[in-house]
Amino acid sequence: MRRALKSRGRGSKWLPHAWSTNSYAECDQAKTGFFYHLEDMQKLETQIHPYFKNLIPLAKEWYGLMRNNDNPDSVPFDAVLNMLDQHHAELPKDEPSPELLFARTILK
Repeated sequence: MRRALKSRGRGSKWLPHAWSTNSYAECDQAKTGFFYHLEDMQKLETQIHPYFKNLIPLAKEWYGLMRNNDNPDSVPFDAVLNMLDQHHAELPKDEPSPELLFARTILK
């Protein structure tokens, strides 16, 4: 089932909507344009759900890795793995997930 996502507010395009357009060409243009327009990174920061806020540093670093390379297809695989390992190590380990907290509340 396909859902039609609507823009949040006038003038600012909601990124998930732009990235799931009806045609391949429009989708490709929106995703490629993301790496050439720095204001899209600010949109990403404001449009991401609070649940995923701790992943913004990863998104910024990934963005920089892809954007600052002349050819995103030539980004070394080891660079991506190192980046993911670093951010994985920084994620909270002993903090229960919202799903677990919800399940505990329901099961009481």
